[in-house]
Amino acid sequence: LAISSQSCSPSLQLVERVPGGGVSEGANHTAGQEYAWDISEHFAPEGGLYKLCWCANLASARCHNVADAFKIESGRLRIIGPGVHEFWCIRGRPCVGLKPFEG
Repeated sequence: LAISSQSCSPSLQLVERVPGGGVSEGANHTAGQEYAWDISEHFAPEGGLYKLCWCANLASARCHNVADAFKIESGRLRIIGPGVHEFWCIRGRPCVGLKPFEG
């Protein structure tokens, strides 16, 4: 599976801060029903709703070229946090940009 911030086809947009460049390891021994990302790397994409894109890995469509192979939307993944927050604090003045603050 690949995690995309846009549609799976025609232009897959991989998500930053996801191990494997956004692509999971191959399906495991459970009849191809479970996919996982390398846990030795940090899985920390920005919070949001993402598309899960699948590659059939058939003889005519190997999963080597991410942009061309992962074209089938197989689900969606909602990630809660982390998010990007900017705020400014200057000594003696109120902080600016703290609302809404999440994370």
